[in-house]
Amino acid sequence: MSNYSRIPTTCSVRVCSIVCWLLTILMPLVNFGIMGTMVSMGHAQDDEGGASIADFLRPRIKFPKPVGWVNDFAEALEPTDERKMNALIGELFKKARAELCIVTIRKVRRMSPASYAEKLATKWKLGSLTANRCILLLAAMENDQVAMYVGYKLRSLISPDAATKLIEREVMPLFRKARYGDALYRGAYVVANIIAREGGVTLNVPPPAELPKTFVALALDMAKRHSNWLIIGLMVLIVGSVIGRIVSSARQQQTSWQRQRRYRTKRFQRGAGTFYASRYCG
Repeated sequence: MSNYSRIPTTCSVRVCSIVCWLLTILMPLVNFGIMGTMVSMGHAQDDEGGASIADFLRPRIKFPKPVGWVNDFAEALEPTDERKMNALIGELFKKARAELCIVTIRKVRRMSPASYAEKLATKWKLGSLTANRCILLLAAMENDQVAMYVGYKLRSLISPDAATKLIEREVMPLFRKARYGDALYRGAYVVANIIAREGGVTLNVPPPAELPKTFVALALDMAKRHSNWLIIGLMVLIVGSVIGRIVSSARQQQTSWQRQRRYRTKRFQRGAGTFYASRYCG
């Protein structure tokens, strides 16, 4: 009995070893097939313009919800700064139909502050009230960076290069001195007045403690741009008037020449007198 009782145990051990051996061989193949299918699905979605498998594996970024035009999530602004900014933004929205949003955040991870500002503006649907005439000014405190997103309807007025220069010249010097409210208000004031001057309106808000140099330079550049258009318009009027006079003179000469050709004067003498006769030759 003891010899026969060992047979099932030995068989079961052999069966288990065979199953383990098969699983050891088949599992890599199964995993490879699953991953290949997922990668092919990801490539297919990329070809169709959808999200790839990398997008699903990448951790999602949680954006905060807006609380107003001024969103001090980093708690870096004073109440007086927020009141001045809200007054400036309200004037800009009322008179120039443009949206300006100011955001402070502690730190931006896994992307640049400029990319975060663009995604945040898209997430909040900034510009939906003004046909994408919008500006988002973002301050990342621990990144020590300030970024600006400009809606496409204002990019002809404020180009990316102009926005970068404005931040570097006017915002960052005060920002690096930990004067966050003054820095952001100064940048917002420059941007708002550029938009307002282009629309021919004036914003009744207090200026910064020191008038930004960029504001003066951009105002002169805008005046120069308008003066150039004025000069071009005057040149067009002058050239048009000269061409009109030339055409009018040519028409008058052609008319007189046709009249001389149609009517020919014939001179003849009869007796002691001289007679002239005109004959139509048209």
